[in-house]
Amino acid sequence: REFNLVQFKERTGGVAENVISGSRVKVRLDKENCMFILNLSGLKSVRDDPNNPSTEKWSLEATNYTKFLCQQRDIEFEIEKIDKVGIAHGFVYVEGKSLAELLLEKGLVYVDTQGRFGKYLEGYKSLQRTARSAKKGIWSDRDLDIDIEGEDLDNESVEKVVTLVEAISPYQLYFQENESVAFKEVRKVIRESLKTLSFVVEPIVFNTIALAPFEDELYRCRILKKSSGKEYEVVFIDFGTKSKVELSKLKKCPNSILKIKPLAIKASLEFLLLPRSGSPFADSCLNAISDLMLDRPLVIKVTRKDEGNHHVMIYLKGDKTSDVSKSLNLELVKKGFAIVHPELEESETDPWRKAMIEGNTKNPELISYLNNMDD
Repeated sequence: REFNLVQFKERTGGVAENVISGSRVKVRLDKENCMFILNLSGLKSVRDDPNNPSTEKWSLEATNYTKFLCQQRDIEFEIEKIDKVGIAHGFVYVEGKSLAELLLEKGLVYVDTQGRFGKYLEGYKSLQRTARSAKKGIWSDRDLDIDIEGEDLDNESVEKVVTLVEAISPYQLYFQENESVAFKEVRKVIRESLKTLSFVVEPIVFNTIALAPFEDELYRCRILKKSSGKEYEVVFIDFGTKSKVELSKLKKCPNSILKIKPLAIKASLEFLLLPRSGSPFADSCLNAISDLMLDRPLVIKVTRKDEGNHHVMIYLKGDKTSDVSKSLNLELVKKGFAIVHPELEESETDPWRKAMIEGNTKNPELISYLNNMDD
C-alpha cells in the first residue's frame, strides 16, 4: 500500500536505524515496515571536506554525538515537510529531549535560515547565540568559515564605502569595500604562502574555499561545481566574478584566511522590482545600473540580509544617506528601469510615487513588462 510521510506531523515512535550525519538520521518505522531519511529542520552540521581539516573534525564530532544519543535506540519524530527529492525534514526526540537542541547546546550544528522552514527557528537561534558566546564546539574553531545569515548585521557597520566590481544581473551585484584592510591581509598571506601551498584533491565538497589563478596571481574562490573532466566552475569570493579552472591549478586556502568573510559584497537593490535575467529588458537595465554606479565611489546602506545577499540602498559618496531622493535606487526608478515593489509599506511609498510616474513616461514598454511580471 502507498505510504505517505506527511501523515506523521504529530510525535510518532520509531527507531534511529542509522546516523548519516550530525543532523541526518535514517528512521525505521516498524509498524509501517519502512525506513526513511529525516533531516533536522532548520539545522546544518559541518560538512566532511577532505580539503579542510577543521570541517572533517567537526563533521565527525557531530556525527559521533548523534550516534551516541540515538543510534539503534527508540526515538520519537515529527515530520514538518517533505522536500522535492523526497527527504523528510522534521524533529527527533530522545527520551523526550530535542535532538536539535542538544546538538545546538554543544555547538555541534548551526542554524540554517535558508531552509525556509523550522518552526522552532527562533529558539534555535537563541541556543546558537549562547553556544557562540561560550565558544563551544564549532564556535571555538577560528579556522571554520560559517556564514550565519542575519546574525551579524547588528554588529557590523550597515553603511560601507564601496565600488561596484561586477554586475551579473539586475538582481545580483557585487561590491568591494574601498581600501579594505582585510583584502590587503588576504593578498599578503597568499603571497607569503606560495611555496608551501598544497593542491586541492578530489573528491571535492562543493562550496569549498580554495585558491585559483587569475591573471598570474592566486585569489580566494569558492568551488561551485564540476564543469567537465578535471575542470571546475569557481567564483572569486573577493570580486564576484566566475571562471572555469582546471583541478591541477586549484590550491588549498591557508587556514588563517579561511575565516575572513568573502570581501565581495553580494547585493540587490532594496524595494525594487527589476527585469529578470533573460528577459528582453535585462541588458538595458544592467547597462543603466553600470552607467549609474561603475567607476564611482559609492555608499551602500545595508537594510537586511538573507541567504548571503545584502539588500541595499545605494548613494554616491558625499550624498545624504538618510534622504531616499538621493538614492540611486530611486534614480533607477526615475529613469524607467525599475518599479517599486508592491509590498513596500504604504507609509514608505510617498518618495517613490513621482519617480514612478516619471519613469513610466521615459520607458513605458519596460514599465508595462514589470507591472505584468509574475511574482
